[in-house]
Amino acid sequence: MLNLRAGRPVGLGRNHDYNAIYEPDPAGQQASENARVWRVYLDEADAYDTDMINSFQTILDSLLVFVRFS
Repeated sequence: MLNLRAGRPVGLGRNHDYNAIYEPDPAGQQASENARVWRVYLDEADAYDTDMINSFQTILDSLLVFVRFS
């Protein structure tokens, strides 16, 4: 599924190299509550949620303008 925001693919300009952003987890700690996987998940979820809210806001703005001029 391709999400669009303001006519361009989501995530442009973001750094997706999580190996560079977060240090590797110590051996045996890859599934702990503070593991890198959860920090990556939270970053991705935040970006997705922000994009969804922005797209909903754009849709609602367009709908309100349409209703106003009807």
